[in-house]
Amino acid sequence: MRCPYSRLNCHAVWSTQERAHLITKSVEPRIHGAIRAKLSQHKFIPIAIGGMLDHIHCLFGFPPTILITYIVQQIKSSSSHLATRELALPQFE
Repeated sequence: MRCPYSRLNCHAVWSTQERAHLITKSVEPRIHGAIRAKLSQHKFIPIAIGGMLDHIHCLFGFPPTILITYIVQQIKSSSSHLATRELALPQFE
């Protein structure tokens, strides 16, 4: 008997408020780690996480039963929470 298998991939990009250069080399590993942890927590598949001083790129796999808006909300909120609360970066969104 055949078992159907589906997985979607998404490339999400978001930036800091007003494209401020806040994601420096010193904080980048912690922010990317928080995103990777949130994806893994929800059983999504992190493929690649990167970016520049003012934005983040995130490529991940997810099942078709989950809304993309829910996933992006979860990963953006985890990185934003880390940046504003723990790292005290101003204007991070």
